[in-house]
Amino acid sequence: MKTLARKLLSSMGYRLERITPPQGDLWGGNPLQDLDLYRRLYSADSVDRKRFYNVGAGGFRHPAWTNVDMKSDWYASVQNADSGELLEYDLLALVPLPIGTDSAEVFYSSHTLEHIPNAAADNLIKEAHRALKPGGVIRLTMPDIDLFYDALVRNDVDFWYQRHTYSLENHWRGNGLKGPMSQFSIEQSFIEIICSAASEMKSAEAGLPRRITDEEIRSHLASDRPEELFEFVAGHKDTSRQKEFPGHHVNWWNYRKLHAGLEQAGFTDIIRSGYGQSRCPVLRNTRFFDSTHPKHSIYVEARKP
Repeated sequence: MKTLARKLLSSMGYRLERITPPQGDLWGGNPLQDLDLYRRLYSADSVDRKRFYNVGAGGFRHPAWTNVDMKSDWYASVQNADSGELLEYDLLALVPLPIGTDSAEVFYSSHTLEHIPNAAADNLIKEAHRALKPGGVIRLTMPDIDLFYDALVRNDVDFWYQRHTYSLENHWRGNGLKGPMSQFSIEQSFIEIICSAASEMKSAEAGLPRRITDEEIRSHLASDRPEELFEFVAGHKDTSRQKEFPGHHVNWWNYRKLHAGLEQAGFTDIIRSGYGQSRCPVLRNTRFFDSTHPKHSIYVEARKP
């Protein structure tokens, strides 16, 4: 069939050539190869001093980037916290970032802001603005609560594609659930994405004694505007235990809320971006960025004037 197709295309005047794939990963799966792009776009000083900051970096590794995070038993398996590569910073402390003013090239944070309350998120965004050079970029990604709300309204239980994974015993037990995720309602899945400890899925030792019921969600869904429902759920958070359970969600975000926070901090050129679609070339490499739950995520980017 392929031979026949080639003959047909040749008879129509098309020139057929065999394409040899490039050696290695075209998008820089090797971070050392990826450095060429950084050196072309930024000063050697910025690259060598790693003035690119990934906040809440977890297991992220790149020779041009500085990981900003707290040592945590929760993330110990991926964090490599004793390697000397980690700039320790407590997001909940509401203190300045240990980074000089007008010194950073880029800030990136993936699926971190939903783990901290509004005051901590506002402080981080303002501190990123202070630390960035004029023209510097911040890119934020996290669960898009508007997508989850729409799925809840439509009763689209399959939107939560993790339900299969977290129905495997090693996953639901390892994540502090009382049982397989598939046994719980869509309402409980919705609660978990905003305030993990308030979901009936969580085991008793992992959060609040007071859980939100399905009936409460449906009642608020019928009478509240979306943001009022989000705030009702987030209002059950207990941030006093967040250092013990840093993987829990305690907040919600959508484009409107992110835009307002970035604008208030002084950022301009605020855009809703997409997976791998950054205006900043080094952030388009999806081997390193935007890889966490892209089906559920929002991507927002801004620039310091």
